[in-house]
Amino acid sequence: MTIIAGLPVEYNDRFIRGIAVFTPWRKTPGIYHQSHGACLGRRSRTITVVDEQPQGMDMDPTCSLFTTGQCLGEPDLLASARRLQFFSHQYSIAVLMANARGNSALWDEYGRLIVRADHGSLLLVGFFGLEHAMLRIIDTETCGLQGGIVEIASVDVIDGKIVNPMSHLVRPDRPISPQAMAIHRITEAMVADKPWIEDVIPHYYGSEWYVAHNASFDRRVLPEMPGEWICTMKLARRLWPGIKYSNMALYKTRKLNVQTPPGLHHHRALYDCYITAALLIDIMNTSGWTAEQMADITGRPSLMTTFTFGKYRGKAVSDVAERDPGYLRWLFNNLDSMSPELRLTLKHYLENT
Repeated sequence: MTIIAGLPVEYNDRFIRGIAVFTPWRKTPGIYHQSHGACLGRRSRTITVVDEQPQGMDMDPTCSLFTTGQCLGEPDLLASARRLQFFSHQYSIAVLMANARGNSALWDEYGRLIVRADHGSLLLVGFFGLEHAMLRIIDTETCGLQGGIVEIASVDVIDGKIVNPMSHLVRPDRPISPQAMAIHRITEAMVADKPWIEDVIPHYYGSEWYVAHNASFDRRVLPEMPGEWICTMKLARRLWPGIKYSNMALYKTRKLNVQTPPGLHHHRALYDCYITAALLIDIMNTSGWTAEQMADITGRPSLMTTFTFGKYRGKAVSDVAERDPGYLRWLFNNLDSMSPELRLTLKHYLENT
């Protein structure tokens, strides 16, 4: 039996996440809703298909990449729909989109390398067990600071390798500001006939971990993503205090070596994904942090290093605390609302100066 899991299937004139099951006794594959009738058991690590009534369209089994699994009669008691979503999208959608570039890889649920079904050639020699995390780096370009996505891109980091590049131009829900257009050079004409973000975003589902530089921004402008977030800017601040934290500044300071896509530039989403991916690999090699630890650090408030507002905008908080502690005390006592990071920073310096 062969399974293509996590790819879009047509149902009631719209595309949903689905699973295609090829069996020797059927001429056409069975098409199933991924969220209804399919799950991956944590204990047995097998795909379980419950629904016996196929829906949707026929598929050509000679032109796609496959995952393999075992078809069971009833679901495992420990089966997890979320685990299937992670497994299927991790090893299918991104690979289907990127296999033409020749730098994608696909493994089955046992960690065995999968081959291209149409050519029978190995994509990448290696082994990827489930104990290793796949981290999906994601980046957006927008109409301005308030959002309105014009481009989204991602790459995956697997065992220290950057694979599965994917990008889409997106029709925004508002005009592109002149300032934003000058930065990313994406014009209204370039996105006028592109799909909306709601139509594009399912291609980016399927990771347990989403990574971004200044992840709070991408998380705010994107639809809800089914995974935990990791912020490389927060991790860099924790690991290397006192240096500049933009992704390009860190790229230069840390002397990172990464081959970026030809024809793109800084502030194009896919280009920045490669920079952030290289930074993430450097962070992991330096710190030894696991994905869980990085997500935990991301979720905690962290000390601000520089004021981003007020009369000391752009000044180091440590310098202001030394020269004008009264200003910090005034902020702490008079601001009606403040971010957890600002509250933590003010409290830290007021208690230690």
